[in-house]
Amino acid sequence: MSDAFPKDPREGFAMAFDPNDPKVMPVAMNTEVFLKKLREGSTFVLEAIEDGKILCGDGHFIEEVRETFSQVRKRFKRVGKVWKWD
Repeated sequence: MSDAFPKDPREGFAMAFDPNDPKVMPVAMNTEVFLKKLREGSTFVLEAIEDGKILCGDGHFIEEVRETFSQVRKRFKRVGKVWKWD
Protein backbone atom coordinates (compact mmCIF):
# COMPACT_ATOMS: atom_id res chain seq x y z
CA MET A 1 0.00 0.00 0.00
CA SER A 2 1.32 3.36 -1.00
CA ASP A 3 0.05 6.70 -2.20
CA ALA A 4 2.49 6.27 -5.07
CA PHE A 5 -0.11 3.88 -6.53
CA PRO A 6 -3.07 5.28 -8.47
CA LYS A 7 -6.65 4.87 -7.21
CA ASP A 8 -7.34 2.18 -9.81
CA PRO A 9 -5.98 -1.09 -8.34
CA ARG A 10 -5.51 -2.48 -11.87
CA GLU A 11 -3.09 0.31 -12.64
CA GLY A 12 -1.34 -0.29 -9.32
CA PHE A 13 -1.03 -3.97 -10.18
CA ALA A 14 0.54 -3.08 -13.53
CA MET A 15 3.07 -0.89 -11.70
CA ALA A 16 3.95 -3.54 -9.09
CA PHE A 17 3.82 -6.78 -11.10
CA ASP A 18 7.18 -8.17 -12.17
CA PRO A 19 6.82 -10.46 -15.21
CA ASN A 20 10.24 -11.91 -14.36
CA ASP A 21 8.82 -13.20 -11.05
CA PRO A 22 5.22 -14.17 -11.85
CA LYS A 23 4.91 -16.25 -8.65
CA VAL A 24 4.33 -13.03 -6.71
CA MET A 25 0.91 -11.51 -7.40
CA PRO A 26 0.89 -8.02 -5.87
CA VAL A 27 -2.21 -6.30 -4.59
CA ALA A 28 -1.35 -2.63 -4.97
CA MET A 29 -3.65 0.07 -3.65
CA ASN A 30 -3.31 3.57 -2.33
CA THR A 31 -4.33 4.53 1.20
CA GLU A 32 -7.66 6.03 0.13
CA VAL A 33 -8.70 2.83 -1.63
CA PHE A 34 -7.44 0.72 1.30
CA LEU A 35 -9.53 2.67 3.82
CA LYS A 36 -12.58 2.53 1.53
CA LYS A 37 -12.28 -1.26 1.23
CA LEU A 38 -11.78 -1.54 5.00
CA ARG A 39 -14.92 0.50 5.71
CA GLU A 40 -16.86 -1.65 3.22
CA GLY A 41 -15.76 -4.77 5.08
CA SER A 42 -13.46 -6.32 2.49
CA THR A 43 -12.50 -9.62 4.08
CA PHE A 44 -9.20 -9.50 2.15
CA VAL A 45 -8.30 -6.23 3.88
CA LEU A 46 -9.60 -7.42 7.26
CA GLU A 47 -7.47 -10.55 7.02
CA ALA A 48 -4.40 -8.56 5.92
CA ILE A 49 -4.75 -6.35 9.00
CA GLU A 50 -5.54 -9.16 11.42
CA ASP A 51 -2.85 -11.58 10.21
CA GLY A 52 -0.28 -9.19 8.74
CA LYS A 53 2.43 -7.01 10.16
CA ILE A 54 2.88 -3.28 9.75
CA LEU A 55 6.33 -2.70 8.35
CA CYS A 56 6.30 1.08 8.29
CA GLY A 57 3.92 3.96 7.83
CA ASP A 58 2.54 7.28 8.92
CA GLY A 59 1.49 7.13 12.58
CA HIS A 60 -1.75 9.04 11.95
CA PHE A 61 -2.74 6.69 9.13
CA ILE A 62 -1.90 3.58 11.16
CA GLU A 63 -4.06 4.86 14.03
CA GLU A 64 -6.93 5.58 11.63
CA VAL A 65 -6.66 2.03 10.25
CA ARG A 66 -6.65 0.54 13.76
CA GLU A 67 -9.69 2.55 14.86
CA THR A 68 -11.62 1.77 11.69
CA PHE A 69 -10.65 -1.90 11.87
CA SER A 70 -11.87 -2.19 15.47
CA GLN A 71 -15.29 -0.83 14.44
CA VAL A 72 -15.64 -2.87 11.24
CA ARG A 73 -14.32 -6.08 12.82
CA LYS A 74 -17.30 -6.15 15.20
CA ARG A 75 -19.58 -6.90 12.22
CA PHE A 76 -17.75 -10.14 11.41
CA LYS A 77 -17.09 -13.52 12.94
CA ARG A 78 -14.05 -15.49 11.81
CA VAL A 79 -13.86 -19.26 11.98
CA GLY A 80 -10.42 -20.34 10.77
CA LYS A 81 -10.00 -18.60 7.41
CA VAL A 82 -13.75 -18.17 6.85
CA TRP A 83 -15.36 -14.78 7.53
CA LYS A 84 -19.06 -14.50 8.39
CA TRP A 85 -21.23 -11.48 8.98
CA ASP A 86 -22.80 -11.30 12.42
